Amino acid sequence: MFVERERQAVARFNEGNTSSGPTNTSTLYAYYASPEYLQYQPEINEKMRMILVDWLIDVHLKFKLHAETMYLAVNLIDRYLSCANNKADRTTFVPRAQLQLVGVSAMLLASKYEEIWPPEVKECVHISANTYTREEIIQMERSMCTALSFRLTVPTPYPFASRAWTVLEGDDFLGVGTDEEQRRQHFAIVRHATSFFMEHALLDYKCLQFTPSQIAHASVFLALLVLRTKLELPKASNFPVWTDALRHYTKAEVHEFRGCAEVILEYVNYVPTTKYQAVRRKYNSGRYMEISKMLLPNELPTM
Repeated sequence: MFVERERQAVARFNEGNTSSGPTNTSTLYAYYASPEYLQYQPEINEKMRMILVDWLIDVHLKFKLHAETMYLAVNLIDRYLSCANNKADRTTFVPRAQLQLVGVSAMLLASKYEEIWPPEVKECVHISANTYTREEIIQMERSMCTALSFRLTVPTPYPFASRAWTVLEGDDFLGVGTDEEQRRQHFAIVRHATSFFMEHALLDYKCLQFTPSQIAHASVFLALLVLRTKLELPKASNFPVWTDALRHYTKAEVHEFRGCAEVILEYVNYVPTTKYQAVRRKYNSGRYMEISKMLLPNELPTM
């Protein structure tokens, strides 16, 4: 019953929106960053990239930007730095002192693409503590657009997660009770927990080996595990960690993204040992259901 209602909800979402159909969705995979690009950037390492993205998450929150903007900004950073793979193009070899400039310029570019009211350049100068001038930020924007051939329309994890949320919102996907308010609260937990995991994936350089859809689906899967733990349901319960409707509309099976989920979960459990806690601070607030305080799984269930 609830699977059929989920299908009806997604059908309504898809009506008049041909771009959301399975065939067209499968053609979105293009323009990825190289998962080994740091070997071509001698002055940058994984930790420096993590520090940059951690700072950008705080900047994104301070500017009150849309979620899509953050994912696009990190995509632009990684793809720009990946251009150094072409040894004939020395312009994308980024000195350590300019990495923050790449980050703030990418956020500005992504804002112009995703936001109605993007930040002004002077705000970007201010947020970077006047480390860079207005002219340097504008010049870096030009350099990034040129290196990327102005290809700013790229798949990120967010639209794949949004599609999964649409499926899950279609009914009481938990199969535990029929109270509407409870169902809405459970859905909110899943949605925020998904974002919690996806934003951690932004920080982890190792996640570049996975496709945007794998990161999104792995994060939804982990979010459902978080909710199962919160509801104190036994592992042997009928709680759906990956529903039939999700299989149908995402065209994804657990074995296709399980490796990604393991990498994300390992990283999430590692972050508390570091100083870089922007995501955990963000999801510590009531606005995000205090996801950071919830008990996270230590391992994935056998399926």
